Amino acid sequence: VDGLNSPNIHTPKNLSEYGNIMLHNSNTSFWAGGTYIMTRPDVYPSRATGTDNIIYLGEIEELHRFQRNDRVAEFGAMVPLYQMVTSGKGVIPKILVNNIESIGCSIITRRATLGGAICTPDLVTSIPGTLIALSSNIEMKIVKKKRLHSRWTPISRLVDKNGKIQ
Repeated sequence: VDGLNSPNIHTPKNLSEYGNIMLHNSNTSFWAGGTYIMTRPDVYPSRATGTDNIIYLGEIEELHRFQRNDRVAEFGAMVPLYQMVTSGKGVIPKILVNNIESIGCSIITRRATLGGAICTPDLVTSIPGTLIALSSNIEMKIVKKKRLHSRWTPISRLVDKNGKIQ
């Protein structure tokens, strides 16, 4: 239909489906909870803004996981900050617990996710700084040569000279 500017919306259920969508689609925007992006004017992607595809991350089960062992704790990007504090008690350092609790009341921390606190454009929270101080690493999923690759990197390498995540 002429004049229709609605993007395609993809809802992968796992990282394998996500990788397949990324391989076959360009001009993508990533949506998760939407607590930040839906409050901004002109954020809805359209062909006028150069975005043809939305990938909704909220149904990717791996991003909701919390795992720990004797040495490390791993939190998926969709884990709410409140859950990090409650599930990670005794595992995550007190400085991170204090940082999360300083963001706001449980109404906010139950909705705000780790990924959102780190990767939201035009918003710098104190979470990345605390994670840098703790020498934390991030697992990045990158499409390269028609395959999804995984790479662990220190979060400090992702910060530009202005303190924003690249």
